[in-house]
Amino acid sequence: MKYRSFIIFAENQFNMREMIQLLLWLWQMPQNLLGEILAFCYGGSTSFCRTGKYNRVAVVSSDRMRGGISLGNVIILPEYFSGKTLRHELGHCRQSLYLGWLYLVVVGLPSIVHAALHRKGDYYHFWTERLANKLGGITDIK
Repeated sequence: MKYRSFIIFAENQFNMREMIQLLLWLWQMPQNLLGEILAFCYGGSTSFCRTGKYNRVAVVSSDRMRGGISLGNVIILPEYFSGKTLRHELGHCRQSLYLGWLYLVVVGLPSIVHAALHRKGDYYHFWTERLANKLGGITDIK
């Protein structure tokens, strides 16, 4: 009888992959929630919007977006973007995976302030952007 109850218990357990996805989503919850809200705002009220999945990350491109932003499992890009831009934003997604709830304070806020204040020269000189390039596998941008 014990053997049978073990089989029933095992069949009702979470799938391990689903459990890991849930834990990762919770680990990045602040930026995931903000990303979902922004994706809805940019994707829900635009004349052009394309969505897709890349490396388990939702990618939204919109004609209302001027630059890229990565928030947890969501990337929002302009209508026309390059592979390098996508890889750079995927690097920010990896930063989010590493830092969890700290991402918005440690990377997100400094990055958005840098983007707002940056006027000329190399945008990628700032540490958050250099690290995103490195984590995204971009080697030809210094």
